[in-house]
Amino acid sequence: MEGQSLAIVSLGAGRTLDRRLSELGLHVGSRIQIQQRRGRGLIIARDRARIAVGLGMAMKIFVVTV
Repeated sequence: MEGQSLAIVSLGAGRTLDRRLSELGLHVGSRIQIQQRRGRGLIIARDRARIAVGLGMAMKIFVVTV
């Protein structure tokens, strides 16, 4: 999945985590790309930003390939 273009279709987190993800620019409709898998987390690219998310947070972001 590294390097593929993805679109966020839903967030399966609670209100607090949904808000945190939105503050990071990760919301429904965002286009992202998995840059790297690091241990139990991921480096996600959105536009020019690179965002590190842990495995638990990443599992609550539902995506489709674009």
